[in-house]
Amino acid sequence: MFSEISIRGYFQILLGFILIFVSTSTIRHQKRLENPKTLIDGKVLSSKLVKEMDNQGFYRQFYYKLNIEVRDNNKKKRYTINSMDEYKKGDDISIMTDASNKLKMKVFNKSKTFLLGQWLMLVIGFFIFLTPFAKMKFSETYLTALMAPLSSLVGIALIFVYLKEKKRNLEEIDSEIVAVLKWQKINVNEEGEKKHKAATALYCPVLKYEYDGLEKIRRSRLHSNDYNFYPLGKKMSIYIDKDSGEVLEERPKQSMLLMGLVLLIMGAIGIVAIYI
Repeated sequence: MFSEISIRGYFQILLGFILIFVSTSTIRHQKRLENPKTLIDGKVLSSKLVKEMDNQGFYRQFYYKLNIEVRDNNKKKRYTINSMDEYKKGDDISIMTDASNKLKMKVFNKSKTFLLGQWLMLVIGFFIFLTPFAKMKFSETYLTALMAPLSSLVGIALIFVYLKEKKRNLEEIDSEIVAVLKWQKINVNEEGEKKHKAATALYCPVLKYEYDGLEKIRRSRLHSNDYNFYPLGKKMSIYIDKDSGEVLEERPKQSMLLMGLVLLIMGAIGIVAIYI
């Protein structure tokens, strides 16, 4: 069987295996972080806004420095953590180990852990990995033989995600752009001069909103290469999960459901044509 696979096919199998391994490792790691055993609950003792503006009127830094007290193994500990979101003194908060630096802690935010990119990488990895075998078994129809089940799986996944997100108890509220953060990588040369590493910059809106009678400010997760996309005073809708308190900047769109149904139907037709 394996003697019929070309050298190119072996390279495809290896590449597919690497993509599958990397994506599954990342997904497993994130799922472990989401396990309640890895989270530590605490309270915010103090919150300080750190901001720095350039001569063009863009913020180059905009974050909150939080002083947090937690109880870990019946011992009180304090951490200083930077957060994109605003927290006030007395707020409950959950923190976790920073995956990029095991010695640091960071604020846990479940809304940021959706791994769409890793799931897509996993699907692509399986596609590449199975291509040589499908080509050997199905000859000219190997692409249909591969795409049909994968299309169905992706369609089912999109439908599942849409229905799951649709069930969330979301409240839509208005927010206003009060500032814009300019993010651009900078290198420092031997003379200490700062130079931009990237030619283009990303612009992130800073949003002000009111919820439960409290005014809050948060740095948006959205961004654009064009600063004109986020004019000051522009209104943007955000969504509060009433059950968890999470802030979402987008809600599930019907286009996701439609795309899932189309992929599922196309995949089912392909499976019927090839395997039956």
